[in-house]
Amino acid sequence: MLAAHPGIQAVPLDTSAAMAYALLQDDVDAVIDSYGLEYWRASNGVLGFAPVQMLPDSQTDLVISVRKDWPPLRDIIDKGLAAITPEEMATLYRRWFGQDYLNYKSASPRPELTQVERDWLARHRVLRVAIDPMRAPVEFVDENGASQGISVSYLKRLEELLNIRFDYARDLPWDVARKELENGRLDLSPALAVIPDRKERLLFTKPYLTLPTAIFSATDVAYLGGIDALAGKKVAVVEDDAMHTLLERDYPQIPLVLAADTPTALRRVASGDAFAFVGNLVTTSYYIGQTGLTQIKASGETPYTYSIGIAVNKASPILAGILEKGLAAIPKTERDAIYHDRPKRPIRPKAISWPISVTNCARRSIPYWVFPPC
Repeated sequence: MLAAHPGIQAVPLDTSAAMAYALLQDDVDAVIDSYGLEYWRASNGVLGFAPVQMLPDSQTDLVISVRKDWPPLRDIIDKGLAAITPEEMATLYRRWFGQDYLNYKSASPRPELTQVERDWLARHRVLRVAIDPMRAPVEFVDENGASQGISVSYLKRLEELLNIRFDYARDLPWDVARKELENGRLDLSPALAVIPDRKERLLFTKPYLTLPTAIFSATDVAYLGGIDALAGKKVAVVEDDAMHTLLERDYPQIPLVLAADTPTALRRVASGDAFAFVGNLVTTSYYIGQTGLTQIKASGETPYTYSIGIAVNKASPILAGILEKGLAAIPKTERDAIYHDRPKRPIRPKAISWPISVTNCARRSIPYWVFPPC
């Protein structure tokens, strides 16, 4: 395997113990071995290294060997192996490889990056992130100053898949952070609505989240139906939000009242400074519940939806492509779990499992792993 990579120096060693101690003593930078090394590590109580990545195309098929002149025995054993149920195999693997193995089938595949993309990531291990502190549950900064939300959960998963780290610009006001993204001093924003106006200034991944928009007004206002009912009435929108741009373009007959964020816009409606607010249904419903503004209700629909993607600076098309591949590697089950997680609870990415593939036949495939020091 390593012969195809002349830049890597192979250091053959005789035993698992020799490989482990060479790694711990910095005699080597990494070890490539089967999962047997992790079993040896756990059995001997050795700390300081762990498996981090399964190598592609590194499966080793293990079989039972039988005497050449006893082919009936081979056939009998094949039938016996085929009769072992998946549940029984899971018990065997749990016994020898631990509970982590059982998560393998739901684990995300690694994004297939080109050499150019891998080289770019090697030079950009830390990426700077512009985040909206007041757009829960999509993204926000909690009372402890930590970044939280749906988009942050996606970024945590991308950190694992791409072996990078995201640094959040939490101290920057949102309007400043957006400008820093456009001028290249920040690298990405994880949750911007994809609209034509923004596509002129930024690059976007394909949308990974779609949010409906609605009209919100006081509870004593009759059902409004659609946006046409807002003609001539003051309507609050979040400044520079997608709805600000779209309503200004498509409905010039509606006077807009600009607000810094969704809670401020809702207070404008509650105080009578604005007749209604137009925003995404998920965020607005969240802040109505958080602020106790029960005198505001959803009272109409709009033709718009928020198609949310990751935005990057125009000068970084390679980053947009890398993030696109990373998002594509997150399976639907994980996406659903992220969306339905509670925003007030710290959102944690799914733990990486250390897999070994299983098929209900005579062959068992054992993958090879890279073990760097921790």
